[in-house]
Amino acid sequence: MKAHRANEALGKPKLLLIFLVHQLISTAGIGLLVASLAASLLQMLRVIPWQYPEHAWYQLFAYRPYFPVQIVTGLYFGWLLGRRLGHWAMMWVWILPALFLCYAVVAIPTLTPGTTSSLLWSGTGQSWLTHYFGWGCRMKDRCFDQVLVTQPFYTATAYAIGARLAFIPVTSRPATPQIIHG
Repeated sequence: MKAHRANEALGKPKLLLIFLVHQLISTAGIGLLVASLAASLLQMLRVIPWQYPEHAWYQLFAYRPYFPVQIVTGLYFGWLLGRRLGHWAMMWVWILPALFLCYAVVAIPTLTPGTTSSLLWSGTGQSWLTHYFGWGCRMKDRCFDQVLVTQPFYTATAYAIGARLAFIPVTSRPATPQIIHG
């Protein structure tokens, strides 16, 4: 409640700026952070004389249509920044990516028609569900629609959920009654 009153005291331009910064963090920031951390970790693993399946590494960080590492990172940073900053605007960052995702599903067969085979376009060679949420549009096939549309929706939604969890007050456990012998 205290954070909500503090947000009300800010002017509308400042609230808009706060929202836009959180929008950028929750969509592009989380994706770029995970990509740079994954690249750094991969470089460190290459130094260690231990054999690891590099294909599995890419499967985890880049080729999964549901982006588990990015979602967990978004959830964590939403919670962390929500606890530290208390900006209520953080809980609304999922709206713009959701609107863009809905628009893309309805109106755009692919965002990258020059690099993607027409067989992989949504509505022509596959359903929109497979294209935007399943295995139909993969980076290894040079189809970037999930990375550009679906992943920002997932990370912004996870960020907003993390922020909402940060605003839930932590209550102390009720005291257990003590038995007095007397």
